[in-house]
Amino acid sequence: MTATIPLIRAGALFAFVEWLEARGRPVDEYLAAAGVPCDPLTDPGRSLPLHSVMAFIRAVAEREDRPDLAWQVVGDASVAGLGALGRAAFGGATVAEGLAAVARTMPDYCTHETFAFTERAGGGILEVAFAVRTHPASLHHAQLYTLALVAAFCAAAHARQPYFEEVVLPPHPRFGLSQVPPGVARTLRAAADLRMALDVITAWNGAFIAIALAASLMLALGMVASLLVLARAGELSAVLAGTMRVSTLAFVIL
Repeated sequence: MTATIPLIRAGALFAFVEWLEARGRPVDEYLAAAGVPCDPLTDPGRSLPLHSVMAFIRAVAEREDRPDLAWQVVGDASVAGLGALGRAAFGGATVAEGLAAVARTMPDYCTHETFAFTERAGGGILEVAFAVRTHPASLHHAQLYTLALVAAFCAAAHARQPYFEEVVLPPHPRFGLSQVPPGVARTLRAAADLRMALDVITAWNGAFIAIALAASLMLALGMVASLLVLARAGELSAVLAGTMRVSTLAFVIL
């Protein structure tokens, strides 16, 4: 009998590693302790054990004493940092199309996570579930991270809060739903099962221009990330040439 190991792309940890590095934390030590075998910033497309990734997120939240860590690490560049999933999100002409594209891409990104989006007038229902057994705190952190990424995607499209009519989220066993910032949803309640359900508001979105600008920014950020890798390798001449290309790209975008 063959067992299937649940896998997820390393880019899922992009935001966490950046947050830790910015604060001078021992990132390699944290990754190794959770069984994560690579640096997600240099190899975002590599497949990692899903259990190790979820254990890493939970362990960092506990060591940093930040039960809301999965929300706090997400910034303007976090969706783009996901790699293929970010490109799928920003490839749509609207938020609804972007979320539908993510749903199609998810099987290649994470083997044991379902991401289903059903569009309706003025919005859509997004359901996210992990087909693995894990600690309730690990599940909560993973789902909170997904919620934060979807909210960041809506913000990139110049959405107005609240982004969601309702958020149904598996609670943290100790902190419940207190980590979800007020204002992102009109209604927030604890899930009765292991699934997260988001009633996404898209009536405000007509916004191909907003998505196109976000995609252009994602491209520029990708080039900057490449420069950082070259800088670490000491290839200064390549870095200087790349800097000129990024400056030209930024001028074209603006």
